[in-house]
Formats: sequence, C-alpha cells, structure tokens
Amino acid sequence: MPASKLSFKDNILKLEVEGLECTIGPEVLRADRLSVELDVNDFLRAKLPALTEGRPAGITFISFGERKIQCIKEVRAFTGLGLKDSKELVEEAPHGFIETAGKLESACESFCKVIEENGGRAELVHSTANTPSVMDKLREMITEALSKEVQ
Repeated sequence: MPASKLSFKDNILKLEVEGLECTIGPEVLRADRLSVELDVNDFLRAKLPALTEGRPAGITFISFGERKIQCIKEVRAFTGLGLKDSKELVEEAPHGFIETAGKLESACESFCKVIEENGGRAELVHSTANTPSVMDKLREMITEALSKEVQ
C-alpha cells in the first residue's frame, strides 16, 4: 500500500506519494516517489477564467418608460422569473433590484442597453471593495475543505 501525504499551506496543495504502483492493461507502472504541487490561485484562474471578469452585484431598475410590457418581457428573459414576479419588479421602479449572481458584466450591460432602447432605465450596481469576489469565496471554500482533510 503506498504511503501518501497531503498538505495545504499558503494556497499550495501538495501531494506526496511513495511506493506508487499503477496497472494499466498488461503494463505496471511503478514510482518510488511522486510529488505534485498545485497553486490554488493558478488552478482557479485556469479552470474558471470567467470568474476573473467583473461581476456586478445587481441591477437597479429605475424606470420602465412608455414600453412597460416590453420591459417586463426583457426582465423575464434576463432573470428567468415568471410573469407576475417580473411585472412586480418592473413596477417597483425606481426601487426594483435584480440580483446578477452568475451573470457577467457584459451580459448585464447588454440588458441595461435593451431596457434603455425600450424607453426604460436600469443601472449596474457594483459591489464595494470590501465585498469578496467569487474567486475569493472559492479560494476560501477550497482552503477550508483541504484544511479539514489535512488535519
């Protein structure tokens, strides 16, 4: 049985395995020692590049103008909400707020532009500097999970 050691420090995940033996078909691969290091930050950037693009916290729906029905349709298409919820959100203007979790800034900007083309007005709301980014949250989750595994 191979001996293994898993460690996590300073966002570096390190796996060391001694006496590794792997059978692939008729062949047996052997390694006295295998050491692999993974920088969690680099991994997140490489595997999840969209997370590095700016993501607004939400969109404030300010007004619907003369084309209320078209604005409701656009809100439904953008949010996936039902007709009733979309209508309520549009009618809450200027206090309507659309959460944009998972949406890229470019998609949110396009939505605001479409609302403006239909006579309405919507603005992006960016998170404050103190709000952690998606990458920060993922890094925190991975760090926490790996720390529990290592202990």
